[in-house]
Amino acid sequence: MVVSPGFSQATDFWLSGTPPPTAPASMVLDRANLLSRKPGLHSNVSNRLLELKQEHGFSLYLVIQSGLESDSPLTTASALQDPWVPDGNGIVVVYETDSKRVGFGRPYLKDPDFSEKLASLDMVSVISEAVHKIDRSLADEQIVVQLTEFLCNGFRDRIVENAAPPPAGRSLRLGLFMTGIASALALGTLIVGWLVRRGNEAKSRRFWFTEIDRPERLGAPFGGGSVVSRKFRK
Repeated sequence: MVVSPGFSQATDFWLSGTPPPTAPASMVLDRANLLSRKPGLHSNVSNRLLELKQEHGFSLYLVIQSGLESDSPLTTASALQDPWVPDGNGIVVVYETDSKRVGFGRPYLKDPDFSEKLASLDMVSVISEAVHKIDRSLADEQIVVQLTEFLCNGFRDRIVENAAPPPAGRSLRLGLFMTGIASALALGTLIVGWLVRRGNEAKSRRFWFTEIDRPERLGAPFGGGSVVSRKFRK
């Protein structure tokens, strides 16, 4: 099954006033009629995308356009991103035949629960890895199949990885690390408290000279001839 284009080449809907096409139920919009050249190719690509959506709630739309389109893959993907993925839990990827360029919409997750499964940076990372891994020496239909596999596997692996609890070893190391930080903070607090108390005691301490019992001599209140020495520790 090939989805009909259903809209003009101009994808600047906000300027032309042309409503965007409805998001395809098959997750594939083949404007270049590329996947219809081989029987079963369209359904195979569609099934991989539907499987990702059903199992993990992530909508990955694939648009294929020819190099004769007036808009770049990036422009097309950006124009379809919000109409097709209003909740942000997905992305539109556009592949352009002949030039073999790839464009994708701006990932913006609006659902806080889903963002814990797959952050925007994860989406950009998966797409970048897939784009760099595809073999552009292949035919267009082979590149589309390859791109679909890389994207589906990448998004699936990231979602599963983010949803999994941390390994026991990592939890133990994290617990020991946090315990060490708490102990260091407690020790630092005790040292600071001891220094403060010591400073207060030093300020309030008084020193007295020893009284000398000597008779009056030559009219002086104390007699001479005796010396008392006392050391004071700072």
